[in-house]
Amino acid sequence: MKILLMELRLPILKAFGLGVRMKLYEQIMAVYPELTNKEFDRGVILLRNDSDGLGDYIEKWEYTEPIPDGLSLGKPNA
Repeated sequence: MKILLMELRLPILKAFGLGVRMKLYEQIMAVYPELTNKEFDRGVILLRNDSDGLGDYIEKWEYTEPIPDGLSLGKPNA
């Protein structure tokens, strides 16, 4: 059931212009497939893109596990 819900949610997110953030979201989900929409909806993990050309970043990470290797907290440097 969880997989079906994710499959339904991805096209909806892309339809609302959130496809840009999907790469970062997918990287996180690949490491922590147990995450649900609740962690993102409740603000445990916040992903952001300021549309300034610097790309997506993790604004907030309060999940019990560490940020995946290769990713970092905060806005990327110019």
